Amino acid sequence: MGIKEEIGNGLLGFKMGMLGRMPFYGDIMMYIPVFEDHTIKTACTDGSQIKYNPDFFALLSEGERNYVYMHEVLHILFLHWKRWGKRDRYLWNIACDYVVNGTLDNMAESIRDKNIVFEKPQGLCCIHGIYDGTSAEEYYEWLLKSKNNAAKPLMIQDISGEDFEDGIDDEAKDCEESEKEERVKELIKKAIEASAKTADTESMKGIPGSFFRLVETKRLPWYRLLRDFMTERIEDASYYTPERKYIHMGLILPGESKSDEELKEVWAFLDTSSSIGDKDMDAFITQLYRIAEEFHCNYNIAFWDTAVRKVHRNVQDKEKLLGLRRKFYGGTVIDCVYEYLKTQKIDPEAMIILSDGFFGRPKADTEAYRKKTILILTEKGDRSIGKVNSIGKLARL
Repeated sequence: MGIKEEIGNGLLGFKMGMLGRMPFYGDIMMYIPVFEDHTIKTACTDGSQIKYNPDFFALLSEGERNYVYMHEVLHILFLHWKRWGKRDRYLWNIACDYVVNGTLDNMAESIRDKNIVFEKPQGLCCIHGIYDGTSAEEYYEWLLKSKNNAAKPLMIQDISGEDFEDGIDDEAKDCEESEKEERVKELIKKAIEASAKTADTESMKGIPGSFFRLVETKRLPWYRLLRDFMTERIEDASYYTPERKYIHMGLILPGESKSDEELKEVWAFLDTSSSIGDKDMDAFITQLYRIAEEFHCNYNIAFWDTAVRKVHRNVQDKEKLLGLRRKFYGGTVIDCVYEYLKTQKIDPEAMIILSDGFFGRPKADTEAYRKKTILILTEKGDRSIGKVNSIGKLARL
Protein backbone atom coordinates (compact mmCIF):
# COMPACT_ATOMS: atom_id res chain seq x y z
CA MET A 1 0.00 0.00 0.00
CA GLY A 2 1.38 3.40 -1.01
CA ILE A 3 1.48 6.41 1.30
CA LYS A 4 -1.45 8.08 -0.49
CA GLU A 5 -3.64 5.03 0.00
CA GLU A 6 -2.53 4.82 3.62
CA ILE A 7 -3.49 8.45 4.22
CA GLY A 8 -6.83 8.06 2.47
CA ASN A 9 -7.72 4.89 4.35
CA GLY A 10 -6.59 6.45 7.61
CA LEU A 11 -8.82 9.50 7.20
CA LEU A 12 -11.76 7.26 6.28
CA GLY A 13 -11.10 5.15 9.36
CA PHE A 14 -11.04 8.29 11.50
CA LYS A 15 -14.39 9.41 10.09
CA MET A 16 -15.94 6.00 10.70
CA GLY A 17 -14.57 5.89 14.22
CA MET A 18 -15.99 9.32 14.99
CA LEU A 19 -19.33 8.33 13.43
CA GLY A 20 -19.66 5.37 15.79
CA ARG A 21 -18.22 6.91 18.97
CA MET A 22 -18.70 10.67 18.62
CA PRO A 23 -21.65 10.77 16.18
CA PHE A 24 -22.11 14.54 16.20
CA TYR A 25 -18.76 15.08 14.49
CA GLY A 26 -18.88 11.83 12.55
CA ASP A 27 -22.20 12.73 10.91
CA ILE A 28 -20.84 16.09 9.81
CA MET A 29 -17.58 14.66 8.48
CA MET A 30 -19.49 12.39 6.13
CA TYR A 31 -20.81 15.43 4.27
CA ILE A 32 -17.56 17.40 3.98
CA PRO A 33 -15.53 16.42 0.89
CA VAL A 34 -11.75 16.08 1.27
CA PHE A 35 -9.27 16.50 -1.59
CA GLU A 36 -5.53 16.29 -2.19
CA ASP A 37 -3.88 19.52 -3.35
CA HIS A 38 -0.14 19.84 -3.94
CA THR A 39 -0.43 23.62 -4.41
CA ILE A 40 -1.05 24.32 -0.70
CA LYS A 41 1.51 24.03 2.06
CA THR A 42 -0.39 22.00 4.67
CA ALA A 43 -4.20 22.04 4.78
CA CYS A 44 -7.03 24.56 4.38
CA THR A 45 -10.75 24.98 3.90
CA ASP A 46 -13.05 27.32 1.99
CA GLY A 47 -16.01 26.55 4.23
CA SER A 48 -17.43 23.71 2.15
CA GLN A 49 -14.49 21.38 1.53
CA ILE A 50 -11.11 20.47 2.99
CA LYS A 51 -7.87 20.27 1.03
CA TYR A 52 -4.54 18.88 2.19
CA ASN A 53 -1.07 18.43 0.76
CA PRO A 54 -0.33 14.67 0.75
CA ASP A 55 3.41 15.34 1.01
CA PHE A 56 2.78 17.21 4.26
CA PHE A 57 0.44 14.51 5.57
CA ALA A 58 3.09 11.87 4.76
CA LEU A 59 5.30 13.48 7.39
CA LEU A 60 2.66 13.12 10.10
CA SER A 61 1.63 10.18 12.23
CA GLU A 62 -1.92 8.82 11.98
CA GLY A 63 -2.95 10.67 15.14
CA GLU A 64 -1.46 13.92 13.86
CA ARG A 65 -3.32 13.60 10.56
CA ASN A 66 -6.55 13.12 12.45
CA TYR A 67 -5.81 16.25 14.47
CA VAL A 68 -5.15 18.36 11.37
CA TYR A 69 -8.26 16.99 9.69
CA MET A 70 -10.39 17.78 12.76
CA HIS A 71 -8.73 21.21 12.91
CA GLU A 72 -10.11 22.03 9.46
CA VAL A 73 -13.54 20.62 10.32
CA LEU A 74 -13.79 23.01 13.26
CA HIS A 75 -12.80 25.97 11.06
CA ILE A 76 -15.82 25.12 8.93
CA LEU A 77 -18.22 24.64 11.84
CA PHE A 78 -17.13 27.85 13.59
CA LEU A 79 -17.73 29.74 10.32
CA HIS A 80 -14.23 31.20 10.49
CA TRP A 81 -14.09 31.40 6.69
CA LYS A 82 -17.15 33.68 6.71
CA ARG A 83 -16.27 35.89 9.69
CA TRP A 84 -12.96 37.01 8.18
CA GLY A 85 -14.47 40.25 6.80
CA LYS A 86 -11.92 42.99 6.14
CA ARG A 87 -9.51 41.87 8.82
CA ASP A 88 -5.85 41.16 8.22
CA ARG A 89 -5.92 37.62 6.89
CA TYR A 90 -2.72 36.52 8.60
CA LEU A 91 -3.80 37.71 12.04
CA TRP A 92 -7.34 36.42 11.56
CA ASN A 93 -6.02 32.96 10.72
CA ILE A 94 -3.91 32.93 13.88
CA ALA A 95 -6.84 34.11 15.97
CA CYS A 96 -9.03 31.35 14.56
CA ASP A 97 -6.29 28.79 15.24
CA TYR A 98 -6.27 29.81 18.90
CA VAL A 99 -9.96 28.94 19.09
CA VAL A 100 -9.68 25.71 17.12
CA ASN A 101 -6.56 24.38 18.83
CA GLY A 102 -7.89 25.35 22.24
CA THR A 103 -11.13 23.51 21.51
CA LEU A 104 -9.21 20.46 20.31
CA ASP A 105 -7.09 20.50 23.45
CA ASN A 106 -10.28 20.33 25.50
CA MET A 107 -11.63 17.49 23.32
CA ALA A 108 -8.47 15.41 22.94
CA GLU A 109 -8.84 13.29 26.05
CA SER A 110 -12.46 12.42 25.24
CA ILE A 111 -11.48 11.39 21.71
CA ARG A 112 -8.62 9.21 22.91
CA ASP A 113 -10.83 7.66 25.60
CA LYS A 114 -12.91 6.25 22.74
CA ASN A 115 -9.86 4.45 21.33
CA ILE A 116 -9.40 6.91 18.47
CA VAL A 117 -5.78 7.92 17.82
CA PHE A 118 -5.48 11.67 18.16
CA GLU A 119 -2.23 13.58 18.62
CA LYS A 120 -1.25 17.21 18.42
CA PRO A 121 1.43 17.73 15.72
CA GLN A 122 4.87 18.63 17.02
CA GLY A 123 5.69 22.30 16.59
CA LEU A 124 2.04 23.30 16.58
CA CYS A 125 1.69 26.88 17.75
CA CYS A 126 -1.30 29.12 18.47
CA ILE A 127 -2.00 27.59 21.86
CA HIS A 128 -2.83 29.98 24.69
CA GLY A 129 -3.11 27.96 27.90
CA ILE A 130 -6.43 26.38 28.84
CA TYR A 131 -9.08 27.49 26.35
CA ASP A 132 -11.87 29.42 28.08
CA GLY A 133 -14.24 30.14 25.21
CA THR A 134 -12.59 33.35 23.99
CA SER A 135 -13.84 34.21 20.50
CA ALA A 136 -11.70 34.56 17.38
CA GLU A 137 -12.68 38.23 17.24
CA GLU A 138 -11.34 38.79 20.76
CA TYR A 139 -8.09 36.99 19.95
CA TYR A 140 -7.77 39.08 16.79
CA GLU A 141 -8.04 42.35 18.72
CA TRP A 142 -5.45 41.09 21.19
CA LEU A 143 -3.10 40.13 18.35
CA LEU A 144 -3.64 43.45 16.61
CA LYS A 145 -2.77 45.40 19.76
CA SER A 146 0.29 43.23 20.31
CA LYS A 147 1.45 43.81 16.75
CA ASN A 148 1.08 47.58 17.11
CA ASN A 149 2.65 47.64 20.56
CA ALA A 150 6.27 48.78 20.30
CA ALA A 151 7.03 47.09 23.61
CA LYS A 152 6.15 43.68 22.16
CA PRO A 153 7.20 43.75 18.50
CA LEU A 154 7.89 40.02 18.34
CA MET A 155 4.50 38.82 19.60
CA ILE A 156 3.32 37.62 16.20
CA GLN A 157 6.61 35.91 15.41
CA ASP A 158 6.45 34.11 18.73
CA ILE A 159 3.15 32.44 17.98
CA SER A 160 2.82 32.06 14.23
CA GLY A 161 5.13 29.12 13.59
CA GLU A 162 6.20 27.78 10.21
CA ASP A 163 5.84 24.06 10.87
CA PHE A 164 2.07 24.08 10.71
CA GLU A 165 0.45 26.95 8.86
CA ASP A 166 -3.00 26.11 7.59
CA GLY A 167 -5.38 28.75 6.36
CA ILE A 168 -8.76 29.93 5.22
CA ASP A 169 -8.80 29.33 1.47
CA ASP A 170 -8.95 32.44 -0.75
CA GLU A 171 -11.80 30.83 -2.67
CA ALA A 172 -13.97 31.30 0.39
CA LYS A 173 -14.33 34.99 -0.45
CA ASP A 174 -15.42 34.30 -4.02
CA CYS A 175 -18.16 31.75 -3.29
CA GLU A 176 -21.76 32.25 -2.25
CA GLU A 177 -21.12 32.57 1.48
CA SER A 178 -24.77 32.67 2.49
CA GLU A 179 -25.45 29.31 0.83
CA LYS A 180 -22.43 27.72 2.47
CA GLU A 181 -23.37 29.16 5.84
CA GLU A 182 -26.88 27.72 5.63
CA ARG A 183 -25.43 24.37 4.61
CA VAL A 184 -23.09 24.34 7.62
CA LYS A 185 -25.92 25.29 9.99
CA GLU A 186 -28.10 22.55 8.53
CA LEU A 187 -25.30 20.00 9.02
CA ILE A 188 -24.92 21.06 12.65
CA LYS A 189 -28.67 20.99 13.28
CA LYS A 190 -29.10 17.51 11.80
CA ALA A 191 -26.07 16.20 13.69
CA ILE A 192 -27.43 17.52 17.00
CA GLU A 193 -30.83 15.97 16.31
CA ALA A 194 -29.21 12.65 15.37
CA SER A 195 -27.17 12.67 18.61
CA ALA A 196 -30.31 13.44 20.62
CA LYS A 197 -32.15 10.43 19.16
CA THR A 198 -29.63 8.08 20.74
CA ALA A 199 -31.11 8.96 24.15
CA ASP A 200 -27.55 8.89 25.41
CA THR A 201 -26.25 11.99 27.17
CA GLU A 202 -22.71 10.88 26.38
CA SER A 203 -23.38 11.55 22.70
CA MET A 204 -24.03 15.21 23.50
CA LYS A 205 -20.78 15.77 25.35
CA GLY A 206 -17.98 17.64 23.63
CA ILE A 207 -20.32 19.74 21.48
CA PRO A 208 -19.37 23.42 21.96
CA GLY A 209 -22.22 25.57 23.21
CA SER A 210 -21.78 27.95 20.27
CA PHE A 211 -23.05 25.21 17.95
CA PHE A 212 -26.32 25.03 19.86
CA ARG A 213 -26.73 28.79 19.61
CA LEU A 214 -25.83 28.69 15.90
CA VAL A 215 -28.89 26.63 15.06
CA GLU A 216 -31.13 27.81 17.86
CA THR A 217 -34.73 28.42 16.86
CA LYS A 218 -37.72 29.63 18.87
CA ARG A 219 -37.14 28.66 22.48
CA LEU A 220 -39.77 27.64 24.99
CA PRO A 221 -40.34 30.04 27.90
CA TRP A 222 -38.17 28.90 30.79
CA TYR A 223 -41.16 28.54 33.13
CA ARG A 224 -42.73 26.14 30.63
CA LEU A 225 -39.59 24.05 30.78
CA LEU A 226 -39.69 24.22 34.58
CA ARG A 227 -43.29 23.11 34.63
CA ASP A 228 -42.58 20.32 32.15
CA PHE A 229 -39.67 19.20 34.32
CA MET A 230 -41.89 19.08 37.39
CA THR A 231 -44.48 17.12 35.44
CA GLU A 232 -41.84 14.61 34.40
CA ARG A 233 -41.02 13.95 38.02
CA ILE A 234 -44.60 12.77 38.45
CA GLU A 235 -45.63 11.24 35.14
CA ASP A 236 -44.57 7.73 34.28
CA ALA A 237 -42.57 8.61 31.16
CA SER A 238 -38.90 8.18 30.46
CA TYR A 239 -38.71 10.79 27.70
CA TYR A 240 -40.84 13.88 27.33
CA THR A 241 -41.37 14.73 23.63
CA PRO A 242 -41.17 18.56 23.81
CA GLU A 243 -37.86 18.27 25.67
CA ARG A 244 -36.35 16.15 22.91
CA LYS A 245 -37.66 18.54 20.29
CA TYR A 246 -35.76 21.36 21.96
CA ILE A 247 -32.57 19.42 22.62
CA HIS A 248 -30.69 22.06 20.56
CA MET A 249 -31.09 24.41 23.52
CA GLY A 250 -28.70 22.25 25.51
CA LEU A 251 -31.39 20.43 27.51
CA ILE A 252 -30.10 17.13 28.80
CA LEU A 253 -32.32 14.14 28.08
CA PRO A 254 -34.28 13.13 31.19
CA GLY A 255 -33.69 9.93 33.04
CA GLU A 256 -36.28 7.86 34.83
CA SER A 257 -39.14 9.86 36.27
CA LYS A 258 -41.32 9.35 39.32
CA SER A 259 -44.72 7.70 39.10
CA ASP A 260 -46.04 9.06 42.41
CA GLU A 261 -49.22 11.12 42.36
CA GLU A 262 -47.41 14.10 43.80
CA LEU A 263 -43.93 15.21 44.74
CA LYS A 264 -43.02 14.95 48.39
CA GLU A 265 -40.23 17.49 48.66
CA VAL A 266 -38.87 20.07 46.22
CA TRP A 267 -35.81 22.22 46.86
CA ALA A 268 -35.03 25.49 45.08
CA PHE A 269 -31.50 26.88 45.53
CA LEU A 270 -31.19 30.56 44.53
CA ASP A 271 -27.76 32.00 43.78
CA THR A 272 -27.47 35.33 45.64
CA SER A 273 -24.10 36.44 44.26
CA SER A 274 -23.86 40.02 42.98
CA SER A 275 -24.01 38.93 39.33
CA ILE A 276 -27.66 37.86 39.72
CA GLY A 277 -29.95 40.77 38.87
CA ASP A 278 -32.94 41.70 41.02
CA LYS A 279 -35.28 41.32 38.03
CA ASP A 280 -34.01 37.78 37.47
CA MET A 281 -34.57 36.94 41.12
CA ASP A 282 -38.06 38.45 41.21
CA ALA A 283 -39.11 36.63 38.04
CA PHE A 284 -37.81 33.35 39.38
CA ILE A 285 -39.56 33.63 42.75
CA THR A 286 -42.83 34.59 41.04
CA GLN A 287 -42.74 31.52 38.81
CA LEU A 288 -41.75 29.31 41.74
CA TYR A 289 -44.96 30.30 43.43
CA ARG A 290 -47.03 29.42 40.37
CA ILE A 291 -45.37 26.02 40.24
CA ALA A 292 -45.90 25.57 44.00
CA GLU A 293 -49.61 26.30 43.57
CA GLU A 294 -49.92 23.64 40.88
CA PHE A 295 -47.89 20.90 42.57
CA HIS A 296 -48.84 20.13 46.15
CA CYS A 297 -45.56 19.42 47.84
CA ASN A 298 -43.19 20.56 50.54
CA TYR A 299 -41.48 23.52 48.90
CA ASN A 300 -38.13 24.61 50.32
CA ILE A 301 -36.12 27.64 49.22
CA ALA A 302 -32.46 28.21 50.06
CA PHE A 303 -30.24 31.20 49.26
CA TRP A 304 -26.60 30.48 48.54
CA ASP A 305 -23.37 32.02 47.25
CA THR A 306 -20.18 30.55 48.71
CA ALA A 307 -22.33 28.79 51.33
CA VAL A 308 -26.00 28.09 51.93
CA ARG A 309 -27.00 31.22 53.90
CA LYS A 310 -30.72 31.21 54.51
CA VAL A 311 -33.23 28.37 54.26
CA HIS A 312 -37.03 28.63 54.18
CA ARG A 313 -38.72 25.26 54.73
CA ASN A 314 -42.18 24.26 53.51
CA VAL A 315 -43.01 27.60 51.90
CA GLN A 316 -46.57 27.65 50.54
CA ASP A 317 -47.94 30.95 51.77
CA LYS A 318 -48.16 33.31 48.78
CA GLU A 319 -47.27 36.49 50.61
CA LYS A 320 -44.31 34.89 52.34
CA LEU A 321 -42.90 33.41 49.13
CA LEU A 322 -43.26 36.57 47.08
CA GLY A 323 -41.79 38.59 49.92
CA LEU A 324 -38.55 36.63 50.04
CA ARG A 325 -35.52 38.84 49.43
CA ARG A 326 -31.85 38.04 49.28
CA LYS A 327 -29.40 39.62 51.67
CA PHE A 328 -26.13 38.12 50.56
CA TYR A 329 -23.82 39.08 47.70
CA GLY A 330 -20.83 36.78 47.89
CA GLY A 331 -19.02 34.73 45.29
CA THR A 332 -20.39 31.57 43.65
CA VAL A 333 -19.40 28.08 44.85
CA ILE A 334 -21.86 25.43 43.65
CA ASP A 335 -20.32 22.76 45.89
CA CYS A 336 -21.93 24.40 48.93
CA VAL A 337 -25.36 23.24 47.70
CA TYR A 338 -24.31 19.59 47.63
CA GLU A 339 -22.45 19.90 50.92
CA TYR A 340 -25.62 21.27 52.52
CA LEU A 341 -27.71 18.38 51.19
CA LYS A 342 -25.15 15.91 52.47
CA THR A 343 -24.75 17.34 55.95
CA GLN A 344 -28.50 17.81 56.40
CA LYS A 345 -29.19 14.33 54.98
CA ILE A 346 -31.66 15.74 52.47
CA ASP A 347 -32.78 13.70 49.46
CA PRO A 348 -35.10 15.96 47.41
CA GLU A 349 -37.63 14.53 44.98
CA ALA A 350 -36.76 17.39 42.64
CA MET A 351 -34.19 20.16 42.84
CA ILE A 352 -34.04 23.52 41.05
CA ILE A 353 -30.92 25.69 40.98
CA LEU A 354 -30.96 29.31 39.81
CA SER A 355 -27.56 30.74 38.94
CA ASP A 356 -25.53 32.54 36.30
CA GLY A 357 -23.50 29.34 35.94
CA PHE A 358 -20.07 30.89 36.52
CA PHE A 359 -18.99 28.43 39.16
CA GLY A 360 -16.68 26.09 37.26
CA ARG A 361 -16.92 22.33 37.30
CA PRO A 362 -18.30 21.02 40.62
CA LYS A 363 -15.87 19.11 42.79
CA ALA A 364 -18.71 17.42 44.65
CA ASP A 365 -20.31 14.18 43.47
CA THR A 366 -23.44 15.36 41.65
CA GLU A 367 -24.47 12.06 40.07
CA ALA A 368 -27.10 11.20 42.71
CA TYR A 369 -28.93 14.46 41.98
CA ARG A 370 -28.38 14.94 38.24
CA LYS A 371 -31.55 13.24 36.99
CA LYS A 372 -33.73 15.15 39.44
CA THR A 373 -32.18 18.60 38.92
CA ILE A 374 -32.93 21.49 36.59
CA LEU A 375 -30.44 24.34 36.33
CA ILE A 376 -31.96 27.67 35.32
CA LEU A 377 -29.35 30.13 34.06
CA THR A 378 -29.75 33.87 33.78
CA GLU A 379 -29.88 35.40 30.32
CA LYS A 380 -26.22 36.39 30.45
CA GLY A 381 -25.17 33.23 32.23
CA ASP A 382 -22.40 30.86 31.26
CA ARG A 383 -23.23 29.04 28.02
CA SER A 384 -20.77 26.20 28.44
CA ILE A 385 -22.71 22.96 28.02
CA GLY A 386 -19.89 20.93 29.56
CA LYS A 387 -20.49 22.39 33.00
CA VAL A 388 -24.22 21.75 32.84
CA ASN A 389 -24.06 18.05 32.01
CA SER A 390 -22.88 17.06 35.48
CA ILE A 391 -25.63 19.03 37.24
CA GLY A 392 -28.93 18.50 35.42
CA LYS A 393 -31.15 19.76 32.64
CA LEU A 394 -30.80 23.31 31.42
CA ALA A 395 -33.25 26.18 30.96
CA ARG A 396 -32.67 29.92 30.69
CA LEU A 397 -34.44 32.96 32.03
